[in-house]
Amino acid sequence: MRDVTMAFPAGEPGGPRTALCGVDLDVRAGELLTLVGPSGCGKSTLLDLVAGLARPTRGEVLVGGVPVVAPHPAVVVQQYDLFPWRTAQGNVEFGLEGTGVPRPERMRRAREHLALAGLSGHADRYPHELSAGLRRRVALARSLASGPGVLLMDEPFAGLDAPARASLRDDLVRARERIGTTIMIVTHGIDEALRLGRRVAVMTRAPGRIKEIVEVRLDARDRRAGPAFGAYRRHVWTLLRGEVTREREAATIHG
Repeated sequence: MRDVTMAFPAGEPGGPRTALCGVDLDVRAGELLTLVGPSGCGKSTLLDLVAGLARPTRGEVLVGGVPVVAPHPAVVVQQYDLFPWRTAQGNVEFGLEGTGVPRPERMRRAREHLALAGLSGHADRYPHELSAGLRRRVALARSLASGPGVLLMDEPFAGLDAPARASLRDDLVRARERIGTTIMIVTHGIDEALRLGRRVAVMTRAPGRIKEIVEVRLDARDRRAGPAFGAYRRHVWTLLRGEVTREREAATIHG
């Protein structure tokens, strides 16, 4: 993203407002980058711009060096809803049907990605037979099976209990390491951002900018807890607390 601004004029939903202003951000090929920021700072809008679902008011968005001017075929926005009349296998295959992949290959790739998501024994089950966490894994397998260059995930673990979140996080990390897909994740959880991302992009209050990119130099064990993890958590919290404080001060002045 190069000097990206996104403004919504009066007459558009949520307008008039400026969601993003002067955003510069580079995402490395094959990395998992997490985005955190105050509510309403433009995190989801940023994902929409990368996906080509919207065009910036100013600046440019590039994927693989190519400007994004329409929905990009290499970019997938994860959708969490499943077709209730299809099995887990059928839901994963659906993402491949419109791309002309022959049925035997669709079946093979679906089985492979279900296994990658820890669902080998659930291929023939329907969504209503699966827990919320397992349904989220099916959605992850469906997204990855299409072989995206970039996968965009907006609060992918919201609504799940702690064990399900932890299990799905581990599945996602393993899948990324095996497949090499570039992943951008929006989350409100500082711990989650640090446990997933090798870099954490911290955004300012609206209109959103990139305040700081935190390089997370922790091994897998240290990402669970410990002094080093705590130091990163305090640093990110301090960055966010400053933005929340400024937002409250601005609201008081204008109120």
